[in-house]
Amino acid sequence: MNYDLQQMKKTFSNKKPPVDNRSARNVHEQFLDKQSINVSFNEKKKSAPKMNALLQELQKRTNSQDQQFNRKSTTNSQHEKSSINKTQRSISPQLLQLLYQMPQQSKNIQQQNNVRLDQDKLLIKNQKQDSSKCKTEESKSHKIESTSSTINDSEEQVQQFINLEENVFTILVVIGKKKKVIKQCQNYLNQISHFIFEEKDQISQQILQKSMILERIGILVVLYKALSDTFDEDQQNLKNLLFYIHNSMVLHLELMQNSNFLSQSQKASIQARLNKARARKSPQLIDINLIRKNSNVVYSLLILFVENATDNNLIQLEKILTIIDKINLQQGTRFVKYQYDKILVHIQQLRLTMDSQDFQFDQEEVIDCQQIPYLSKTNKYTLVLDLDETLVHYQELVDDGQFLVRPYAQQFLKEMSKYYEIVIFTAAQQDYADFILDLIDDEQVIGYRLYRQHTTLVKNTYVKDINKIGRDVKRTIIIDNLAENFMFQPDNGIQIQSWYGDQDDQALMFLSPLLIQIVEKKIPDVREALRKFRDQMLKNIEDGVSDPHLHLGLD
Repeated sequence: MNYDLQQMKKTFSNKKPPVDNRSARNVHEQFLDKQSINVSFNEKKKSAPKMNALLQELQKRTNSQDQQFNRKSTTNSQHEKSSINKTQRSISPQLLQLLYQMPQQSKNIQQQNNVRLDQDKLLIKNQKQDSSKCKTEESKSHKIESTSSTINDSEEQVQQFINLEENVFTILVVIGKKKKVIKQCQNYLNQISHFIFEEKDQISQQILQKSMILERIGILVVLYKALSDTFDEDQQNLKNLLFYIHNSMVLHLELMQNSNFLSQSQKASIQARLNKARARKSPQLIDINLIRKNSNVVYSLLILFVENATDNNLIQLEKILTIIDKINLQQGTRFVKYQYDKILVHIQQLRLTMDSQDFQFDQEEVIDCQQIPYLSKTNKYTLVLDLDETLVHYQELVDDGQFLVRPYAQQFLKEMSKYYEIVIFTAAQQDYADFILDLIDDEQVIGYRLYRQHTTLVKNTYVKDINKIGRDVKRTIIIDNLAENFMFQPDNGIQIQSWYGDQDDQALMFLSPLLIQIVEKKIPDVREALRKFRDQMLKNIEDGVSDPHLHLGLD
C-alpha cells in the first residue's frame, strides 16, 4: 500500500483537502521534497504528543483505505487501481524504510513519555493532597474564627440589649428632669439596631419584633415631648408609657435568659441585671403573652399621644402605627433613625439659641473618662464605695418603683467621711447614679463620683481599676458586693454581702470599727491590715467562734 507523506503533512498541518501536484515536479524537486520531509519528521519525533497524534491519524487512514480497497475489489477494480497509480507516484524505498522504523522509535519515545507522565501525575497527586490538607486546616481555622466571631457578636448584642434596658430605666427615674431625659433618649437611640434573638416559634418572634418597634417609637415620642413646651403636662402619661416599655424589656431579658442559645457568661450578665431590675428573686415561668399585653398598652398610649398631637413630627408617627403589624424590625428601626436624624438638627439649634439650664452640663459630667488619673492626688486615706446592692437597691412594684437605702448607709457615709475621703465608683450610668446620690448624700460628704465610663470592660464585667483614679494604692480601700469588680487590686478590696432589701442588715455597722482602726493606727499599707483581718476571720471560723467578724483587730 502506497502513502503520500507530503499529502499527509499538508493534511495534518493545514487541515485542508490534499492537492496532488507532484506530476509537474522534476527529480531535483522530489529530492528536496524528501529532505524536507525527513527534517519535518525528525522535528516531529521530538514531540511525543505530536508523534502519537501522527501515528493515530496514520492508523485511521490505513484502516479507512483498507476498507475502501476491499469494497472496490470487483471485476473493474484492477482498472480503477491502475488509473489511480497513474496519478500517484509510489513511495521511495528510503521513505518506506523510515516509515517502518517510526513505530519502534515512537514506541520508545512514548514509553519514556509515559514514565514522565506517571511521575508528573504522582507529583500532582501529592500536591493536591497537601493542598487539600491545607484547605482543610484553613477551613477548620476559619470555622473556629467564625464561631468565635459569632460568639463575640452575640455577647456584644446581649450587652447592648442590657444597656438599652438600663437607658429606659434611667429615663423612667429622671423623667422630671428635662435635660437628662433628652440625653438618655439620645443615648438609647444612638445604640439601637435591627438585631433580634431568633425564636423557634414564628408567632413569638412576631410578638417580640412588634414589642421592640413600639419600644423604639415610644422613646422617640418621649424625646419629642421633652423638646416640646408641654413636657411638664405630659409627664404622668410619659411615665406610664415608659413603665410598660421597660416592663416588656425586662420580660424579654427573662426570655433570653431561659434560652438555650446563650452561653453561661451571657446568662450571668442578664441575671445580674435582672437582680437590679426586678424585685422578685424566685424564677417565674415567662409567658410571651405578657409581652403581647404590654405591647397592646404601649400601642394604645402611643395612639393617644398621636391623636392629641399638634406637632407634625408626632402626626407622622400615625402612619407607621397603622402598619405596625406589617413591617419588620429592620424597617421600623430605619424609620425611627430617620426621624431621629431630623430631631438632632432641632436639638443642635436649641443648644445654640437657648440660654437654659436644661442644656448645661453638670460638674460631674465634665470629668473626662480618657483623662488619667481621674482625680487630683491627696494624702488622706481613700474609701471607694460601690452603689447598687452595696448602699442601695431599686425595687420595682406593680405600678411604680422605689429606692431602698441599706440600713446604716447614710450614717456610715457621715462617719467614714471623718476618716476617709469618700469616692463613689459605680458601674451604673451617670444620670441614674446622680439621682440616687443626690437623695442619700444630703450633707454632701461624698467627695467624688465615678461612673460606668470610668470602668474597664473585661468580659462583660465593669472592672473598677483604682490605679487610674489618682490615689496611692497603699492608702486606698474599695468596698463592693462583687469581687470581680475589683479584680485588678484584690488585696485592696472588701467584698460585702449583696443587699436586696433586708431591713435587719448590719453589715455596714460591723464594718465601721475595722475601717476606723486602720486610720487611727496609721497603717502604712492598708493591704497588710486587710490581710490580717482575713486571716483572723478564717482562724475564728476554724475555732468555732460565734460571730467571727466581731473579734477582729490590729493589735
